[in-house]
Amino acid sequence: MLLLRQRVTNLVVVDTNVLISALLTPASMPARVVDGLQRNALLPVVCAKVVGEYRAVLKRPELGLHAADVDALPQLIGLQARWVHITKQFPD
Repeated sequence: MLLLRQRVTNLVVVDTNVLISALLTPASMPARVVDGLQRNALLPVVCAKVVGEYRAVLKRPELGLHAADVDALPQLIGLQARWVHITKQFPD
């Protein structure tokens, strides 16, 4: 009997600070998270507010990030993400 292994995808909500750390420190644990996203081992869960925050924060000039990374990373996450609609807001 042939058994097929089903690929298990881990759902993750990726904090903006994780993305920044990944881009600034390529050999870091946050970079491993981004690698997992790129390999489709992790499935990001996002809403419009989160993706908007990614774009806004990554564009901050004081971070000194490459323009290609600033544009590509939120796009990659948005394309492969499981999108959710937030119906209830909690205070920060």
